[in-house]
Amino acid sequence: MLPIAQRAYEAAQQVFDDYSHVCSLKKYIQPQLTALLIVRQRMNWTYRRTVAHLAEWSELRAVLELETVPDHSTLAVFHHRKLNEKK
Repeated sequence: MLPIAQRAYEAAQQVFDDYSHVCSLKKYIQPQLTALLIVRQRMNWTYRRTVAHLAEWSELRAVLELETVPDHSTLAVFHHRKLNEKK
């Protein structure tokens, strides 16, 4: 799973700006959250399960350069915002 997370993170860094808006909260960057959503989808986890695994999996946090673990609602809101974004 770590190689998938690493590739997803690197690809997302090339596609997304770090923040969606100049006034965004500077806690997590879009590539980190995108990579987490890819891991979530690949493992068929819920948002809560993704956060629980992330809290226990220091190697995954290191690959995604996460200092803290986001709340499950952060992932859900980001996911739904990206799904509803105008193309």
